[in-house]
Amino acid sequence: MSGSNQGAVWLQATAPACPGVGFEVAQDPSRNAVPTARRQQPRLTLVAGDCADGGCDAKLRRPRSPYTRTPLSLTTHLDTPAPATEGRTISSRASLRWNGLPCVSVAADTGPLTTAIAARTPVVVDDLAAEWPALERWTPATLAERFGDRRVKVYDARFGEPGPGYMGNVDRIPFRDFLAMLLAGDRDLRMFLHNLSHAMPELIEDVRFPDIGLRFSGQFVFSFFGAKGTTTPLHFDIDMGDVLHTAVLGRRRIRLFAPAAATALYRHPCTVRSYVDLDAPDRDRHPAIDFATGHEVVLEPGQTLYMPAGWWHEFHYLDAGIGVSLRASSP
Repeated sequence: MSGSNQGAVWLQATAPACPGVGFEVAQDPSRNAVPTARRQQPRLTLVAGDCADGGCDAKLRRPRSPYTRTPLSLTTHLDTPAPATEGRTISSRASLRWNGLPCVSVAADTGPLTTAIAARTPVVVDDLAAEWPALERWTPATLAERFGDRRVKVYDARFGEPGPGYMGNVDRIPFRDFLAMLLAGDRDLRMFLHNLSHAMPELIEDVRFPDIGLRFSGQFVFSFFGAKGTTTPLHFDIDMGDVLHTAVLGRRRIRLFAPAAATALYRHPCTVRSYVDLDAPDRDRHPAIDFATGHEVVLEPGQTLYMPAGWWHEFHYLDAGIGVSLRASSP
């Protein structure tokens, strides 16, 4: 797909009407590299091109990589139609690009999902939870009536900040009060990793463990609650398990990166966190972020996201939301 010499990088892409080419840059896994502290904007310049018969051949030159002593391997994806033009410059100063995710059904056949699991590729499943009682029973009013007196830990946006309060809750309040605040949306509050198996085991009967070749744990069924506009920042899960996350109430925007993107995401040492602002990345501090290939999807109520172990993810609640995650050891 690609080859390189010291002066240039060659690539080829084929598509009808020769759409513009977007570039994904991956670190060579055979080398150990760290991001440099240099402040130069990475740029790729198209110096020659030929789009005859729907094929695109282009020669690119780059000043330097934001990685030190690391060759670049380039793959391509097709994006907004724009014919290649000699001398055209492709700048990483533009907003981050996001790829979508496929959406599959398992109503008649679980094959599309098991194929994604085998390929270690995230996918949205439209109807995995179609028969779950949770979709009808887990309303804020019903949950408040059944479990309102139980006290729960609640968190705000500071829980992900480094320091002595890292991952710490800000309060412990009756579940009924939290649900009222969740719907009011006047405070940045959320609950996460609330283990239903221990805290509210009665709710486990409202979910179903699918037979898709994964070994799910009945001891770690986690629920998540977020007020509209709250964000669970970019991280990966420390237990390195496969996850099926189902949106029970409300929509959420989910952004994903493969484990190999850790260097370009500037993983914070000794944590599972990245502090790159995905909405307004600071390319002076994080110049390599343009070389991380991200996926973005809006998960609708009733839909399920399959997320392989080790994938980076950010959740942003577009509505007040409730979700539940089933976890399994990696196959």
